[in-house]
Amino acid sequence: MIAAIYARKSSPQKDADAEAKSVARQIDNAKAFARGKGWTVLDEYVFSDDDVSGGEVKKLRSRQRLLDLILRGQPPFQALVIRDESRFSRRDGDESFGELKRIAKAGVQVWFYQDGQPFKFGDLHSNVIGLFKGEIAAEYRRQCGRLTNEALVRKFKDGYVTGGRVFGYDNVRVNGHTERRINEAEAVVIRTIFKLYASGWGYTRIAKHLNAEGVPTPKPAHGRPAGWYHRTIGLALERELYRGIVTYGRQQSKAADGTRIDAFRPREQWLIAERPDLQIVTPAQWNAAHTRKAAAREQFSSPDGNTPGRRRDSDSRYFLSGFARCATCGGAVGVVRGAYTCLRNHLRGSLNGCASTTRVKVTTVDDAVRDKLKHLLVPATIMLAVERAQKALASSSVSKDLKRHRAELAAVNQKLANLSKAIEAGGNLEVLVKRLQDRRSDSERLQATILTLETVDVSDLRGLSRKDLQKRLDHWHRLLSAVMEDSRAALRRLLDGPLVMTPDGRRRYRFNGQLALGQVIAGEGESPSNLPASSVRSIAWSLKFDGIAA
Repeated sequence: MIAAIYARKSSPQKDADAEAKSVARQIDNAKAFARGKGWTVLDEYVFSDDDVSGGEVKKLRSRQRLLDLILRGQPPFQALVIRDESRFSRRDGDESFGELKRIAKAGVQVWFYQDGQPFKFGDLHSNVIGLFKGEIAAEYRRQCGRLTNEALVRKFKDGYVTGGRVFGYDNVRVNGHTERRINEAEAVVIRTIFKLYASGWGYTRIAKHLNAEGVPTPKPAHGRPAGWYHRTIGLALERELYRGIVTYGRQQSKAADGTRIDAFRPREQWLIAERPDLQIVTPAQWNAAHTRKAAAREQFSSPDGNTPGRRRDSDSRYFLSGFARCATCGGAVGVVRGAYTCLRNHLRGSLNGCASTTRVKVTTVDDAVRDKLKHLLVPATIMLAVERAQKALASSSVSKDLKRHRAELAAVNQKLANLSKAIEAGGNLEVLVKRLQDRRSDSERLQATILTLETVDVSDLRGLSRKDLQKRLDHWHRLLSAVMEDSRAALRRLLDGPLVMTPDGRRRYRFNGQLALGQVIAGEGESPSNLPASSVRSIAWSLKFDGIAA
Protein backbone atom coordinates (compact mmCIF):
# COMPACT_ATOMS: atom_id res chain seq x y z
CA MET A 1 0.00 0.00 0.00
CA ILE A 2 1.41 3.39 -1.04
CA ALA A 3 0.89 6.38 1.28
CA ALA A 4 1.28 10.12 0.67
CA ILE A 5 2.13 12.72 3.31
CA TYR A 6 1.06 16.35 3.66
CA ALA A 7 2.61 18.78 6.16
CA ARG A 8 2.03 22.50 6.68
CA LYS A 9 3.25 25.20 9.02
CA SER A 10 1.91 28.74 9.38
CA SER A 11 3.99 31.75 10.28
CA PRO A 12 5.79 31.33 13.64
CA GLN A 13 3.39 31.63 16.58
CA LYS A 14 4.38 31.69 20.23
CA ASP A 15 1.44 29.60 21.41
CA ALA A 16 1.84 26.85 18.78
CA ASP A 17 3.29 23.57 19.97
CA ALA A 18 6.81 22.65 18.85
CA GLU A 19 5.65 19.99 16.39
CA ALA A 20 3.31 22.33 14.54
CA LYS A 21 6.24 24.70 14.00
CA SER A 22 8.31 22.19 12.07
CA VAL A 23 7.34 20.78 8.67
CA ALA A 24 10.31 18.40 8.77
CA ARG A 25 9.20 16.99 12.12
CA GLN A 26 5.65 16.49 10.83
CA ILE A 27 7.01 14.58 7.82
CA ASP A 28 9.23 12.37 10.01
CA ASN A 29 6.33 11.54 12.34
CA ALA A 30 4.03 10.83 9.40
CA LYS A 31 6.61 8.47 7.87
CA ALA A 32 6.97 6.66 11.20
CA PHE A 33 3.19 6.29 11.40
CA ALA A 34 3.06 4.91 7.84
CA ARG A 35 5.85 2.41 8.56
CA GLY A 36 3.94 1.24 11.61
CA LYS A 37 1.01 0.48 9.31
CA GLY A 38 3.27 -1.36 6.86
CA TRP A 39 2.80 1.27 4.15
CA THR A 40 5.38 2.53 1.65
CA VAL A 41 6.03 6.28 1.38
CA LEU A 42 7.71 7.49 -1.83
CA ASP A 43 9.55 10.81 -1.77
CA GLU A 44 7.59 12.05 -4.77
CA TYR A 45 4.38 11.80 -2.73
CA VAL A 46 5.57 13.91 0.21
CA PHE A 47 3.99 17.37 0.00
CA SER A 48 4.57 20.37 2.26
CA ASP A 49 3.79 24.08 2.48
CA ASP A 50 5.97 26.13 4.82
CA ASP A 51 5.01 29.46 6.43
CA VAL A 52 1.56 29.56 4.80
CA SER A 53 -1.76 29.95 6.60
CA GLY A 54 -4.25 27.12 6.27
CA GLY A 55 -6.80 29.63 4.97
CA GLU A 56 -4.57 30.85 2.12
CA VAL A 57 -5.63 28.11 -0.30
CA LYS A 58 -4.17 29.86 -3.37
CA LYS A 59 -0.74 29.96 -1.74
CA LEU A 60 -0.83 26.29 -0.69
CA ARG A 61 0.76 25.17 -3.95
CA SER A 62 1.95 21.75 -2.76
CA ARG A 63 -1.48 21.06 -1.31
CA GLN A 64 -3.05 21.90 -4.67
CA ARG A 65 -0.66 19.52 -6.49
CA LEU A 66 -1.69 16.82 -4.02
CA LEU A 67 -5.40 17.47 -4.67
CA ASP A 68 -4.83 17.46 -8.44
CA LEU A 69 -3.23 14.01 -8.22
CA ILE A 70 -6.13 12.67 -6.17
CA LEU A 71 -9.11 14.27 -7.87
CA ARG A 72 -8.13 13.77 -11.52
CA GLY A 73 -8.90 10.05 -11.10
CA GLN A 74 -6.93 6.90 -10.23
CA PRO A 75 -4.64 8.44 -7.57
CA PRO A 76 -1.20 6.75 -7.38
CA PHE A 77 -1.47 6.19 -3.61
CA GLN A 78 -4.14 4.73 -1.36
CA ALA A 79 -3.63 6.62 1.91
CA LEU A 80 -2.85 10.19 2.98
CA VAL A 81 -1.20 10.84 6.36
CA ILE A 82 -1.56 14.25 8.04
CA ARG A 83 -0.85 15.44 11.58
CA ASP A 84 -4.45 16.60 12.15
CA GLU A 85 -7.33 18.36 10.38
CA SER A 86 -5.93 21.86 10.96
CA ARG A 87 -2.71 21.04 9.01
CA PHE A 88 -4.77 20.41 5.88
CA SER A 89 -7.07 23.43 6.09
CA ARG A 90 -8.21 26.27 8.33
CA ARG A 91 -11.06 27.34 6.10
CA ASP A 92 -14.60 27.42 7.45
CA GLY A 93 -15.75 24.09 8.92
CA ASP A 94 -18.04 23.05 6.08
CA GLU A 95 -15.36 23.81 3.46
CA SER A 96 -12.50 21.95 5.18
CA PHE A 97 -14.78 18.98 5.99
CA GLY A 98 -15.98 18.95 2.37
CA GLU A 99 -12.41 18.84 1.02
CA LEU A 100 -11.57 15.80 3.14
CA LYS A 101 -14.79 14.11 2.00
CA ARG A 102 -13.82 14.61 -1.65
CA ILE A 103 -10.47 12.93 -0.99
CA ALA A 104 -12.09 9.99 0.79
CA LYS A 105 -14.67 9.57 -1.99
CA ALA A 106 -11.81 9.47 -4.52
CA GLY A 107 -10.60 6.28 -2.84
CA VAL A 108 -7.81 7.66 -0.64
CA GLN A 109 -7.93 6.94 3.09
CA VAL A 110 -7.10 10.01 5.22
CA TRP A 111 -5.30 9.25 8.51
CA PHE A 112 -4.36 11.66 11.30
CA TYR A 113 -1.22 10.41 13.03
CA GLN A 114 -1.69 12.63 16.10
CA ASP A 115 -4.57 10.51 17.39
CA GLY A 116 -4.06 7.49 15.10
CA GLN A 117 -7.61 7.77 13.72
CA PRO A 118 -8.90 7.80 10.12
CA PHE A 119 -11.17 10.50 8.72
CA LYS A 120 -14.80 9.34 8.78
CA PHE A 121 -18.07 10.68 7.39
CA GLY A 122 -21.53 9.48 6.44
CA ASP A 123 -23.22 9.19 9.84
CA LEU A 124 -24.47 11.76 12.35
CA HIS A 125 -21.63 11.33 14.82
CA SER A 126 -18.82 11.49 12.23
CA ASN A 127 -20.34 14.44 10.34
CA VAL A 128 -20.96 16.51 13.48
CA ILE A 129 -17.49 15.81 14.88
CA GLY A 130 -15.82 16.52 11.51
CA LEU A 131 -17.65 19.83 11.05
CA PHE A 132 -16.93 20.80 14.66
CA LYS A 133 -13.18 20.14 14.32
CA GLY A 134 -13.08 22.12 11.08
CA GLU A 135 -14.87 25.06 12.68
CA ILE A 136 -12.54 25.01 15.70
CA ALA A 137 -9.54 25.20 13.35
CA ALA A 138 -11.16 28.09 11.44
CA GLU A 139 -11.94 29.99 14.66
CA TYR A 140 -8.30 29.67 15.72
CA ARG A 141 -7.34 31.35 12.45
CA ARG A 142 -9.90 34.10 12.94
CA GLN A 143 -8.78 34.73 16.52
CA CYS A 144 -5.12 34.94 15.43
CA GLY A 145 -6.13 37.45 12.75
CA ARG A 146 -7.96 39.67 15.26
CA LEU A 147 -5.05 39.61 17.71
CA THR A 148 -2.54 40.36 14.96
CA ASN A 149 -4.58 43.32 13.69
CA GLU A 150 -4.94 44.77 17.19
CA ALA A 151 -1.18 44.50 17.74
CA LEU A 152 -0.41 46.19 14.40
CA VAL A 153 -2.83 49.06 15.13
CA ARG A 154 -1.05 49.67 18.45
CA LYS A 155 2.31 49.69 16.66
CA PHE A 156 1.03 52.17 14.07
CA LYS A 157 -0.33 54.56 16.67
CA ASP A 158 3.00 54.42 18.54
CA GLY A 159 4.86 55.29 15.33
CA TYR A 160 6.49 51.91 14.82
CA VAL A 161 6.90 49.89 11.60
CA THR A 162 3.93 47.62 10.83
CA GLY A 163 5.20 46.10 7.59
CA GLY A 164 8.44 45.20 5.87
CA ARG A 165 11.28 47.29 4.53
CA VAL A 166 10.55 50.14 2.08
CA PHE A 167 13.16 51.38 -0.39
CA GLY A 168 14.45 54.75 0.83
CA TYR A 169 14.45 53.78 4.50
CA ASP A 170 16.29 51.55 6.95
CA ASN A 171 14.41 49.53 9.57
CA VAL A 172 16.19 50.11 12.88
CA ARG A 173 15.56 48.01 15.98
CA VAL A 174 15.02 50.27 19.04
CA ASN A 175 14.05 48.99 22.50
CA GLY A 176 12.23 45.91 21.23
CA HIS A 177 10.40 47.56 18.31
CA THR A 178 11.27 48.68 14.77
CA GLU A 179 11.46 52.27 13.55
CA ARG A 180 12.14 53.77 10.13
CA ARG A 181 15.10 56.01 9.33
CA ILE A 182 15.77 57.70 5.98
CA ASN A 183 18.52 56.03 3.95
CA GLU A 184 20.06 59.04 2.21
CA ALA A 185 21.70 57.09 -0.63
CA GLU A 186 18.35 55.54 -1.57
CA ALA A 187 16.46 58.79 -0.93
CA VAL A 188 18.55 60.47 -3.66
CA VAL A 189 17.27 57.86 -6.15
CA ILE A 190 13.64 58.52 -5.15
CA ARG A 191 14.08 62.30 -5.62
CA THR A 192 15.65 61.63 -9.03
CA ILE A 193 12.61 59.54 -10.08
CA PHE A 194 10.19 62.34 -9.13
CA LYS A 195 12.33 64.97 -10.86
CA LEU A 196 12.74 63.03 -14.11
CA TYR A 197 9.06 62.08 -14.32
CA ALA A 198 7.92 65.65 -13.70
CA SER A 199 10.27 66.79 -16.49
CA GLY A 200 8.54 64.50 -19.01
CA TRP A 201 10.43 61.20 -18.86
CA GLY A 202 8.43 57.94 -19.06
CA TYR A 203 8.60 55.00 -16.65
CA THR A 204 10.69 52.79 -18.95
CA ARG A 205 13.14 55.55 -19.84
CA ILE A 206 13.67 56.34 -16.16
CA ALA A 207 14.20 52.64 -15.34
CA LYS A 208 16.81 52.24 -18.08
CA HIS A 209 18.61 55.40 -16.98
CA LEU A 210 18.78 54.28 -13.34
CA ASN A 211 19.98 50.80 -14.30
CA ALA A 212 22.67 52.27 -16.55
CA GLU A 213 23.84 54.54 -13.71
CA GLY A 214 24.13 51.55 -11.36
CA VAL A 215 22.20 53.25 -8.54
CA PRO A 216 20.80 51.26 -5.56
CA THR A 217 17.70 49.19 -6.38
CA PRO A 218 14.79 47.76 -4.37
CA LYS A 219 15.18 44.20 -3.14
CA PRO A 220 13.97 41.97 -6.00
CA ALA A 221 11.29 39.32 -5.68
CA HIS A 222 12.59 35.81 -5.14
CA GLY A 223 14.26 34.44 -8.27
CA ARG A 224 14.35 37.79 -10.12
CA PRO A 225 17.42 39.91 -10.86
CA ALA A 226 17.85 43.23 -9.07
CA GLY A 227 17.02 46.33 -11.11
CA TRP A 228 14.54 49.07 -11.85
CA TYR A 229 11.72 48.56 -14.32
CA HIS A 230 8.57 50.44 -15.30
CA ARG A 231 6.32 48.96 -12.60
CA THR A 232 8.67 49.80 -9.71
CA ILE A 233 8.93 53.38 -11.02
CA GLY A 234 5.12 53.68 -11.00
CA LEU A 235 4.86 52.26 -7.48
CA ALA A 236 7.50 54.68 -6.21
CA LEU A 237 5.57 57.66 -7.60
CA GLU A 238 2.42 56.51 -5.78
CA ARG A 239 3.96 55.80 -2.35
CA GLU A 240 2.68 58.49 0.02
CA LEU A 241 5.29 57.61 2.61
CA TYR A 242 7.81 59.54 0.50
CA ARG A 243 5.93 62.77 1.22
CA GLY A 244 5.72 62.01 4.93
CA ILE A 245 2.23 60.43 5.05
CA VAL A 246 2.07 57.05 6.82
CA THR A 247 -1.01 54.87 6.28
CA TYR A 248 -2.32 51.60 7.69
CA GLY A 249 -5.27 49.47 6.59
CA ARG A 250 -5.36 50.42 2.92
CA GLN A 251 -6.08 46.83 1.93
CA GLN A 252 -8.50 44.23 3.23
CA SER A 253 -6.19 41.29 2.61
CA LYS A 254 -8.34 38.51 4.07
CA ALA A 255 -11.89 37.44 3.35
CA ALA A 256 -14.12 35.87 6.01
CA ASP A 257 -13.02 32.35 5.02
CA GLY A 258 -9.34 33.22 5.31
CA THR A 259 -8.56 33.46 1.59
CA ARG A 260 -6.59 36.46 0.36
CA ILE A 261 -8.53 39.07 -1.63
CA ASP A 262 -6.31 42.21 -1.52
CA ALA A 263 -9.28 44.57 -1.90
CA PHE A 264 -8.67 48.28 -1.25
CA ARG A 265 -10.70 49.90 1.51
CA PRO A 266 -12.21 53.39 1.10
CA ARG A 267 -9.74 56.08 2.21
CA GLU A 268 -11.99 57.10 5.11
CA GLN A 269 -11.33 53.69 6.69
CA TRP A 270 -7.54 54.08 6.65
CA LEU A 271 -5.43 55.08 9.63
CA ILE A 272 -3.34 58.07 8.52
CA ALA A 273 -0.56 59.93 10.29
CA GLU A 274 1.73 62.76 9.22
CA ARG A 275 5.46 62.05 9.72
CA PRO A 276 7.59 65.01 8.56
CA ASP A 277 10.69 63.19 9.80
CA LEU A 278 10.15 60.54 7.08
CA GLN A 279 9.61 62.99 4.21
CA ILE A 280 11.92 62.34 1.23
CA VAL A 281 10.27 64.52 -1.46
CA THR A 282 8.98 68.02 -0.89
CA PRO A 283 5.32 68.95 -1.47
CA ALA A 284 6.41 70.83 -4.62
CA GLN A 285 8.17 67.72 -6.03
CA TRP A 286 5.19 65.50 -5.22
CA ASN A 287 2.67 67.92 -6.78
CA ALA A 288 4.76 68.38 -9.95
CA ALA A 289 4.93 64.63 -10.58
CA HIS A 290 1.25 64.01 -9.85
CA THR A 291 0.12 66.97 -11.95
CA ARG A 292 1.82 65.28 -14.88
CA LYS A 293 0.25 61.90 -13.99
CA ALA A 294 -3.21 63.48 -13.97
CA ALA A 295 -2.60 65.05 -17.39
CA ALA A 296 -1.40 61.72 -18.81
CA ARG A 297 -4.43 59.92 -17.37
CA GLU A 298 -6.74 62.44 -19.02
CA GLN A 299 -4.92 62.17 -22.34
CA PHE A 300 -5.31 58.38 -22.50
CA SER A 301 -8.88 58.14 -21.20
CA SER A 302 -11.91 57.34 -23.33
CA PRO A 303 -14.25 60.10 -24.50
CA ASP A 304 -16.54 59.61 -21.47
CA GLY A 305 -13.55 60.30 -19.19
CA ASN A 306 -14.11 57.19 -17.09
CA THR A 307 -12.49 54.10 -18.58
CA PRO A 308 -8.93 53.93 -19.93
CA GLY A 309 -8.73 54.25 -23.68
CA ARG A 310 -5.94 51.68 -24.07
CA ARG A 311 -6.74 48.34 -22.50
CA ARG A 312 -5.03 45.00 -22.84
CA ASP A 313 -7.15 42.21 -24.30
CA SER A 314 -7.91 39.16 -22.18
CA ASP A 315 -5.76 37.19 -24.64
CA SER A 316 -2.92 38.53 -26.72
CA ARG A 317 -3.31 39.46 -30.36
CA TYR A 318 0.19 38.11 -31.02
CA PHE A 319 0.81 34.44 -31.77
CA LEU A 320 3.73 33.79 -29.39
CA SER A 321 3.04 36.19 -26.51
CA GLY A 322 3.13 34.18 -23.29
CA PHE A 323 4.70 31.14 -25.00
CA ALA A 324 8.21 32.42 -25.81
CA ARG A 325 11.15 32.85 -23.39
CA CYS A 326 14.52 34.51 -23.89
CA ALA A 327 17.42 32.02 -23.80
CA THR A 328 19.80 34.70 -22.49
CA CYS A 329 17.94 35.66 -19.28
CA GLY A 330 14.93 33.33 -19.10
CA GLY A 331 12.51 36.25 -19.22
CA ALA A 332 9.48 36.71 -21.46
CA VAL A 333 9.75 37.54 -25.15
CA GLY A 334 7.04 39.98 -26.21
CA VAL A 335 6.18 42.50 -28.91
CA VAL A 336 7.63 46.01 -28.96
CA ARG A 337 6.90 48.24 -31.96
CA GLY A 338 5.99 45.34 -34.23
CA ALA A 339 8.93 43.08 -33.34
CA TYR A 340 9.56 40.24 -30.90
CA THR A 341 12.23 41.14 -28.34
CA CYS A 342 13.25 40.35 -24.78
CA LEU A 343 10.97 42.39 -22.52
CA ARG A 344 13.49 42.39 -19.69
CA ASN A 345 15.99 44.18 -21.96
CA HIS A 346 13.31 46.53 -23.22
CA LEU A 347 12.13 47.51 -19.72
CA ARG A 348 15.44 47.49 -17.84
CA GLY A 349 18.22 47.85 -20.38
CA SER A 350 21.36 45.72 -20.68
CA LEU A 351 23.04 46.44 -17.35
CA ASN A 352 20.41 45.17 -14.88
CA GLY A 353 18.09 43.53 -17.35
CA CYS A 354 19.26 41.36 -20.28
CA ALA A 355 22.04 41.74 -22.83
CA SER A 356 19.84 40.56 -25.70
CA THR A 357 18.88 43.41 -28.04
CA THR A 358 17.63 41.16 -30.86
CA ARG A 359 14.45 42.33 -32.59
CA VAL A 360 12.71 40.33 -35.32
CA LYS A 361 9.46 41.29 -37.04
CA VAL A 362 6.35 39.62 -35.64
CA THR A 363 5.23 38.23 -39.00
CA THR A 364 8.70 36.76 -39.65
CA VAL A 365 8.81 34.84 -36.36
CA ASP A 366 5.16 33.78 -36.49
CA ASP A 367 5.51 32.43 -40.02
CA ALA A 368 8.72 30.55 -39.16
CA VAL A 369 7.17 28.86 -36.11
CA ARG A 370 3.94 27.98 -37.94
CA ASP A 371 5.87 26.55 -40.88
CA LYS A 372 8.06 24.44 -38.59
CA LEU A 373 5.06 23.04 -36.71
CA LYS A 374 3.18 22.23 -39.90
CA HIS A 375 6.31 20.55 -41.27
CA LEU A 376 6.41 18.33 -38.16
CA LEU A 377 2.68 17.58 -38.11
CA VAL A 378 2.76 15.02 -40.91
CA PRO A 379 2.08 11.27 -40.54
CA ALA A 380 5.63 10.13 -41.39
CA THR A 381 7.27 12.30 -38.72
CA ILE A 382 4.72 11.57 -36.00
CA MET A 383 4.67 7.80 -36.67
CA LEU A 384 8.49 7.70 -36.53
CA ALA A 385 8.48 9.61 -33.22
CA VAL A 386 5.87 7.21 -31.80
CA GLU A 387 7.92 4.17 -32.83
CA ARG A 388 11.03 5.61 -31.18
CA ALA A 389 9.09 6.38 -28.00
CA GLN A 390 7.73 2.84 -27.91
CA LYS A 391 11.22 1.38 -28.34
CA ALA A 392 12.57 3.59 -25.56
CA LEU A 393 9.80 2.51 -23.21
CA ALA A 394 9.97 -1.17 -24.12
CA SER A 395 13.74 -1.51 -24.15
CA SER A 396 15.16 -4.79 -22.92
CA SER A 397 17.16 -2.94 -20.24
CA VAL A 398 13.92 -2.07 -18.45
CA SER A 399 12.87 -5.72 -18.11
CA LYS A 400 16.40 -6.71 -17.04
CA ASP A 401 16.50 -4.00 -14.38
CA LEU A 402 13.06 -4.99 -13.15
CA LYS A 403 14.09 -8.64 -12.83
CA ARG A 404 17.31 -7.72 -10.98
CA HIS A 405 15.56 -5.38 -8.51
CA ARG A 406 12.87 -7.97 -7.77
CA ALA A 407 15.59 -10.52 -6.94
CA GLU A 408 17.33 -7.99 -4.67
CA LEU A 409 14.02 -7.26 -2.91
CA ALA A 410 13.42 -10.96 -2.28
CA ALA A 411 16.89 -11.27 -0.75
CA VAL A 412 16.35 -8.22 1.47
CA ASN A 413 12.98 -9.54 2.64
CA GLN A 414 14.62 -12.85 3.56
CA LYS A 415 17.25 -10.95 5.60
CA LEU A 416 14.45 -9.04 7.35
CA ALA A 417 12.78 -12.31 8.30
CA ASN A 418 16.09 -13.72 9.62
CA LEU A 419 16.76 -10.56 11.67
CA SER A 420 13.29 -10.71 13.19
CA LYS A 421 13.92 -14.31 14.28
CA ALA A 422 17.31 -13.33 15.74
CA ILE A 423 15.72 -10.54 17.77
CA GLU A 424 13.09 -12.95 19.11
CA ALA A 425 15.87 -15.40 20.04
CA GLY A 426 17.52 -12.75 22.23
CA GLY A 427 20.65 -11.77 20.31
CA ASN A 428 22.56 -8.46 20.55
CA LEU A 429 19.50 -6.24 20.45
CA GLU A 430 21.21 -2.93 19.61
CA VAL A 431 23.14 -4.34 16.66
CA LEU A 432 20.20 -6.37 15.35
CA VAL A 433 17.76 -3.46 15.50
CA LYS A 434 20.23 -1.24 13.60
CA ARG A 435 20.58 -3.90 10.89
CA LEU A 436 16.80 -4.32 10.78
CA GLN A 437 16.33 -0.58 10.20
CA ASP A 438 18.96 -0.59 7.43
CA ARG A 439 17.32 -3.54 5.66
CA ARG A 440 13.89 -1.87 5.91
CA SER A 441 15.34 1.23 4.23
CA ASP A 442 16.75 -0.98 1.47
CA SER A 443 13.36 -2.64 1.07
CA GLU A 444 11.52 0.69 0.76
CA ARG A 445 14.05 1.95 -1.79
CA LEU A 446 13.75 -1.17 -3.93
CA GLN A 447 9.94 -1.14 -3.76
CA ALA A 448 9.93 2.46 -5.01
CA THR A 449 12.31 1.62 -7.87
CA ILE A 450 10.25 -1.40 -8.90
CA LEU A 451 7.05 0.65 -8.86
CA THR A 452 8.63 3.20 -11.21
CA LEU A 453 9.89 0.53 -13.61
CA GLU A 454 6.54 -1.26 -13.63
CA THR A 455 4.90 1.89 -15.00
CA VAL A 456 7.03 1.58 -18.13
CA ASP A 457 4.51 -0.43 -20.10
CA VAL A 458 3.58 0.19 -23.74
CA SER A 459 0.54 -2.08 -23.75
CA ASP A 460 -1.84 0.87 -23.23
CA LEU A 461 -0.61 2.96 -26.17
CA ARG A 462 -3.34 4.17 -28.49
CA GLY A 463 -3.62 2.15 -31.67
CA LEU A 464 -3.07 4.45 -34.63
CA SER A 465 -4.07 4.09 -38.25
CA ARG A 466 -2.43 6.33 -40.82
CA LYS A 467 -5.80 7.56 -42.07
CA ASP A 468 -7.03 8.46 -38.58
CA LEU A 469 -3.76 10.24 -37.79
CA GLN A 470 -3.92 12.21 -41.05
CA LYS A 471 -7.38 13.55 -40.11
CA ARG A 472 -6.11 14.68 -36.73
CA LEU A 473 -3.05 16.35 -38.21
CA ASP A 474 -5.14 18.13 -40.86
CA HIS A 475 -7.23 19.54 -38.03
CA TRP A 476 -4.11 20.92 -36.27
CA HIS A 477 -3.00 22.51 -39.57
CA ARG A 478 -6.36 24.27 -39.93
CA LEU A 479 -6.21 25.58 -36.36
CA LEU A 480 -2.67 26.93 -36.78
CA SER A 481 -3.83 28.87 -39.87
CA ALA A 482 -7.10 30.06 -38.29
CA VAL A 483 -7.90 33.32 -36.50
CA MET A 484 -5.49 34.33 -33.74
CA GLU A 485 -7.67 33.10 -30.87
CA ASP A 486 -7.91 29.58 -32.34
CA SER A 487 -4.26 29.37 -33.43
CA ARG A 488 -3.07 30.43 -29.94
CA ALA A 489 -5.38 27.83 -28.39
CA ALA A 490 -3.83 25.16 -30.64
CA LEU A 491 -0.30 26.29 -29.73
CA ARG A 492 -1.17 26.12 -26.03
CA ARG A 493 -2.08 22.43 -26.41
CA LEU A 494 0.71 21.45 -28.78
CA LEU A 495 3.73 22.84 -26.92
CA ASP A 496 5.29 20.84 -24.10
CA GLY A 497 6.93 23.74 -22.25
CA PRO A 498 7.97 27.21 -23.47
CA LEU A 499 9.40 28.10 -26.87
CA VAL A 500 13.00 29.21 -26.24
CA MET A 501 14.25 32.10 -28.39
CA THR A 502 18.06 32.32 -28.73
CA PRO A 503 19.47 35.59 -30.16
CA ASP A 504 21.63 35.10 -33.24
CA GLY A 505 22.63 38.62 -34.19
CA ARG A 506 20.47 41.75 -34.20
CA ARG A 507 17.83 40.52 -36.67
CA ARG A 508 17.70 36.77 -36.18
CA TYR A 509 16.30 34.32 -33.63
CA ARG A 510 16.89 30.60 -33.33
CA PHE A 511 14.00 28.90 -31.60
CA ASN A 512 13.54 25.47 -30.10
CA GLY A 513 10.81 23.67 -28.19
CA GLN A 514 9.08 20.35 -27.67
CA LEU A 515 5.94 19.07 -29.33
CA ALA A 516 3.58 17.17 -26.99
CA LEU A 517 3.13 13.91 -28.91
CA GLY A 518 0.40 12.69 -26.60
CA GLN A 519 -1.72 15.73 -27.37
CA VAL A 520 -1.01 15.52 -31.10
CA ILE A 521 -2.28 11.94 -31.17
CA ALA A 522 -5.24 12.55 -28.86
CA GLY A 523 -6.50 15.33 -31.09
CA GLU A 524 -8.36 18.53 -30.32
CA GLY A 525 -11.00 18.24 -27.60
CA GLU A 526 -9.75 14.86 -26.36
CA SER A 527 -7.62 14.01 -23.36
CA PRO A 528 -4.54 11.79 -23.74
CA SER A 529 -5.38 10.19 -20.39
CA ASN A 530 -4.57 6.66 -21.55
CA LEU A 531 -1.19 7.78 -22.88
CA PRO A 532 1.94 7.66 -20.69
CA ALA A 533 1.83 10.15 -17.83
CA SER A 534 4.80 9.34 -15.60
CA SER A 535 8.04 11.31 -15.66
CA VAL A 536 9.75 8.35 -17.36
CA ARG A 537 7.22 8.37 -20.17
CA SER A 538 6.85 12.12 -20.62
CA ILE A 539 10.47 12.33 -21.81
CA ALA A 540 9.83 9.79 -24.53
CA TRP A 541 6.52 11.40 -25.44
CA SER A 542 7.82 14.77 -26.59
CA LEU A 543 9.39 15.64 -29.92
CA LYS A 544 12.15 18.26 -29.86
CA PHE A 545 12.29 20.75 -32.72
CA ASP A 546 14.21 23.88 -33.69
CA GLY A 547 14.18 26.51 -36.40
CA ILE A 548 15.38 29.95 -37.48
CA ALA A 549 13.45 33.22 -37.81
CA ALA A 550 15.39 35.87 -39.72
